[in-house]
Amino acid sequence: MADIKNFYDAYDFDNFIRPGDEIRLARQLVLSPNNADLSPFADCKIADLQRMREISEAAETKVFEELRASLSKWEEKGRITMLLDAAIQYLSTPEVEHTSNLWESDGHDRYKISNRVYEMTYDIWEDTKYDHNAQKSVPVAWYISWEVSTRNPSNLYYSCKIAGLSNKRYTDKDAMNKYLQGRIKAYSHLFTEISPPIPAKYAHIFKINGLLLPGYTVEKQPPQRSEKTAAEILESLGGDFLLSENGKASILKKLSATRSQEKAQVKTEDVNKQKKGEFQR
Repeated sequence: MADIKNFYDAYDFDNFIRPGDEIRLARQLVLSPNNADLSPFADCKIADLQRMREISEAAETKVFEELRASLSKWEEKGRITMLLDAAIQYLSTPEVEHTSNLWESDGHDRYKISNRVYEMTYDIWEDTKYDHNAQKSVPVAWYISWEVSTRNPSNLYYSCKIAGLSNKRYTDKDAMNKYLQGRIKAYSHLFTEISPPIPAKYAHIFKINGLLLPGYTVEKQPPQRSEKTAAEILESLGGDFLLSENGKASILKKLSATRSQEKAQVKTEDVNKQKKGEFQR
């Protein structure tokens, strides 16, 4: 005699949670005909079975709605986790490295100058030919490549190329140097400040989750400020469970103080680098 409760298999799949991102709950029921005993139903009327099925379906749907309600509760908590992840990512973005508007060499034929917003690079490749009379290789042409681009502090976006040219060929080295100096002069206005104002079309590169990174400004745009504190935003999202009344002020005050110290340190370093650059020039 078949086990009356062993007439199906239940499968769980795609059951997981990514906090602050996604939750999945899935279960499937599959009939096992060899274990099912339908003989007691053979004498039933279809109409009666159909009616009982409707009742069973309604009960099943009620459970489903309860599960959906539970998912809504997860959403309330998940959105807070998501917001905190976004803030942590913003605060964890490291300060972009730069040359303080000074030209630097990689030790070969590649040079660069950069600040917190722009970078310019150039490299020169010398083409040589063996001179049998001189019994040595002599240069016959020079190829220069150069590029001006935005910086990429977050690695969330590609840097935007502003201008550049690859493998421009010269047979006169003096002419090549004259061309290079002309390109450097044409874009020298981008390298007079450590953190020049960002054109609006490039602003997204210097934002993390919609917020401009510290120390940057966008041309003709006022600084982005919120009228609410972090605590107020969390409370409005139902995040009272995160912080006790005693801990709330101290944690947020510490966070604010730490960030202020970091900004002050960055500003001091930039000023020192700027002075160093002016001294070396």
